[in-house]
Amino acid sequence: MGATCCKTDTAPSSDATVEARPALDSSLALPLVTGGTTEKERLYTVKLTKSGDRKLGLDVDFMAERKVLPIMTVTGGVAEIWNQEHPELQISKGDSILKVNGVTGDVAAMLDRCKTDMELELTLCKCLNFEYLVVDLEKLITSKGCGPLMLRLSWHHKCIFYAGEKPHGIPWLEAARGFLKAISQKYVPRLISHADLAALAANTAIKALGGPEIPTRFGRLDIRSEDDVMLPDGEKDAKYIRDVLGPKGLEEKAMVAVLGANVCGMCHVEGADFGARRFDNSYFKDLLTKQWEQETSQNGTPQFRCGDAVMMSTDMALVNDPNFKVHVQQYAADEKLWLDEFTKAWVQLQEHITSEWRDIL
Repeated sequence: MGATCCKTDTAPSSDATVEARPALDSSLALPLVTGGTTEKERLYTVKLTKSGDRKLGLDVDFMAERKVLPIMTVTGGVAEIWNQEHPELQISKGDSILKVNGVTGDVAAMLDRCKTDMELELTLCKCLNFEYLVVDLEKLITSKGCGPLMLRLSWHHKCIFYAGEKPHGIPWLEAARGFLKAISQKYVPRLISHADLAALAANTAIKALGGPEIPTRFGRLDIRSEDDVMLPDGEKDAKYIRDVLGPKGLEEKAMVAVLGANVCGMCHVEGADFGARRFDNSYFKDLLTKQWEQETSQNGTPQFRCGDAVMMSTDMALVNDPNFKVHVQQYAADEKLWLDEFTKAWVQLQEHITSEWRDIL
């Protein structure tokens, strides 16, 4: 909930699947996205001519909500002949058709052209489907240790809807967008919105950090105005938590459960810095067992310190408020209970903003 969250001085579990190190510098070399690093490398054009006994030979995954036609299989026909004659530029499973004889964006019209036109000019993008998107996200998160940043981006939900580029000068927000930039350039808006991408990235990160596998549904829209972007406030109290999360339909135990995601954060005097660690219930244990001393940060904001670990006011509100503290104690004692409750609360938080959902991207 707060602008920053806690860092424990215990080491991450040895079976954590991501690197335990700070991850704010997105200017460092990032893993290459599948299909090529530039549009020039990823896009290609094929020209096919059907005849009476030569069909197109492509099975595509049609869904009206999409803007592209993902290739499921090459079944023969003129597509297979093209592949035999152009081994360096083959049509492959997982590529997606972007344009058919000048028609783009309208997948129904594109599919109709594929069925009826005898002469076809297709523009395709390599490795453009849901499976490749997940591969690119997993590769980014595991290689750069930026999973906690992905959770932070999805958590502050209005940040993820903003489709603009200006990062508001917030270091973690600028870093998160930097990490996702190459993936966004490939997949948005052809396959996914910025908002849905942030939600999927967060859920992919939770799994990579050892947390539960959380289903992602799709249908979030990007906002276009910076005025609608809401950034976090970690200096508030229990009332603030209820005022923010209550309208989203979360009960008090769900509020506490979802705030357990703060286990992935790191807080330093100079500002927010989010590194990677195991997704477990140690956040609640730390709140209960460590001695927290109030201090003022270099920025003039109140915070609470125990050695190298730091909590914000919204973190401490969970133990200062008796109703919240009951749930903190339950989750500290039972990690499975917390993970189950977190999954339900997280999905509710991610999905409160629209009622029109798709299970498939």
